[in-house]
Amino acid sequence: MKNIVISNNKLIWSEEHKNLLLGEWCLEGIEKNFNSKRLNYEIQENFWSNEDKKLKNVELIQNKLWDEAIIFISKELNNYHKTNFNKKYWETVIADG
Repeated sequence: MKNIVISNNKLIWSEEHKNLLLGEWCLEGIEKNFNSKRLNYEIQENFWSNEDKKLKNVELIQNKLWDEAIIFISKELNNYHKTNFNKKYWETVIADG
């Protein structure tokens, strides 16, 4: 089991389980006031620091949001216009129009 550490408050560190630090800031002042050598910990990589991963995931999020929005909008437009056009039709009208 892992203990998630979100700050440098030594009260939230575990001596029994591996500590997963969410950032370097969790170590600030700990080593001076606390014997960190006896604590088992790892620092989680900052997901947003990798530019390639960040761009890829922002694109995935945008595509997912677009897909969800166009499905919703398609249903609403079909209801409003009393039609039964598919998502692709409405996507073409909205995006290319």
